[in-house]
Parts: sequence; C-alpha cells; structure tokens
Amino acid sequence: MGMLTIRNIDDELKVRLRLKAVEAGCSVEETVRVILRQATAANAPSIAPTGADAPRLAARRRLLARLAQQPAQGPITWTRDDLYD
Repeated sequence: MGMLTIRNIDDELKVRLRLKAVEAGCSVEETVRVILRQATAANAPSIAPTGADAPRLAARRRLLARLAQQPAQGPITWTRDDLYD
C-alpha cells in the first residue's frame, strides 16, 4: 500500500478529525482514509477549476484519465505535448 504525508494541517482541523474518529470508534488515520475514499469516489461531485488555472487543470485531468486506462508499463518518457494543449 502507498503512504501519504500531509503537512501544515490547521490545529482546528486536526481536532475535528480526532473528534470524528472518536465518534466513529476508529483511528484518525482510518477516518482520513474513509474521507479520502468518499471524496475520490466515481460518483463524488468534481470541483470545477476557475480562472487562469482552468485550462492547465483540465489538461492534467485528461492526462490522468488516459493514464488510468492504460495498463502498467515500464518507465515512460513524456513530451511537452503529452502534458499541455
């Protein structure tokens, strides 16, 4: 399994996560895993980018969608055209 480290979490958020974990009767780590699973589920609403970042983020989403459809391979050499429109 992969590992993820999140830095610079607000103290208030950390307390809320701890309380949510206590209510659920599990660890903060498991609570965060559940939240991440729900947030990234296929039926979860996507957050639409706005402003200058919208084209860049849309291109990144298209690239990630293409990667998700491809079988695992060895090292891949990317070109600028693969990453940007």
